[in-house]
Amino acid sequence: MEGYLLPDTYYFHEGSTEKEVLKKLVDAMLTLFNDNEIKARMKHLRKNMHQILTMASIIDGESNKISEFKRIAGVYYNRLKKGWKLQADPTVQYVVRQKRKKVNKIYYKDLEIDSKFNTYKYYGLPPAPINNPGKDAIMAALYPEEHEYFYFVADGSGGHAFSRNSREHQIQVNRYRNWRRNSK
Repeated sequence: MEGYLLPDTYYFHEGSTEKEVLKKLVDAMLTLFNDNEIKARMKHLRKNMHQILTMASIIDGESNKISEFKRIAGVYYNRLKKGWKLQADPTVQYVVRQKRKKVNKIYYKDLEIDSKFNTYKYYGLPPAPINNPGKDAIMAALYPEEHEYFYFVADGSGGHAFSRNSREHQIQVNRYRNWRRNSK
């Protein structure tokens, strides 16, 4: 059911069963996707609900800044259009979390793990969502920002620096690494 439980504030009667709780969360997700505008948008993007939820879960896992969600979505859609691998860290974290409980950082060896969820190894979207994305991430997956960015890296302030090409990206990566070194 991962990916299909819509995070939100819900009210339940005391003694509600697990089945009742799960049904309410799934019904909320289905209601969201039953909207005619959402259906039209999915048709325009040539994506189904499962694909949108999978993309949204990656976006949701990538940043805590909702203001970045649509820009991040744009990066991933740009990569898909070019036939690139998504190379999304949250998908690798998902795989690593299945192997070891705690994931503080991703190592280069983790990028080689053979799993269809590893978007550093396999092209396209992973086979399923990696978390339960919220409405903001779903809307970002449906309405990505249109831009020319293909890369992003943490900027040290809780957000990300976005780049159009690998040269710009390497500059941003070096800035982040310098910030990390100097913040220790």
